[in-house]
Amino acid sequence: MSVHLTSLLENQGREPSNAYDPEWYGTVAFLASAPRSVGGGVLAITAPPEQEPDAILAAAHGEVRPPTHAISKPEWSLIRDEIIRATRWVTVLRVPLLG
Repeated sequence: MSVHLTSLLENQGREPSNAYDPEWYGTVAFLASAPRSVGGGVLAITAPPEQEPDAILAAAHGEVRPPTHAISKPEWSLIRDEIIRATRWVTVLRVPLLG
C-alpha cells in the first residue's frame, strides 16, 4: 500500500495539509506504529517518475508492507483494521455544492 511520509514531506518543504489538490483528494494520516503494532512495516521508497510525477511526493513516497512477502489476506486484514482505527482526517475533499 502506497503512502507519503510526513517527515519526508516536511523535509521537502511541503505541509501534509496541502500536499495534494483538495479539489480532487482528501488526506488522512496514521502513525507508522499502527501497521507495525500488528507485525507490518512502513518503508521509505522513492516512487519512480512514471508512478509519481510530482518530485516532492515521489521523494516522500513509502509503502506499508505485511510481515511476510506472501500474499496473505489475514495479514492485510489486521494491518487494514489497525490503520482504520488509527486514521484521522488531515484535509477533507472539497465537494462543490450544486445549486
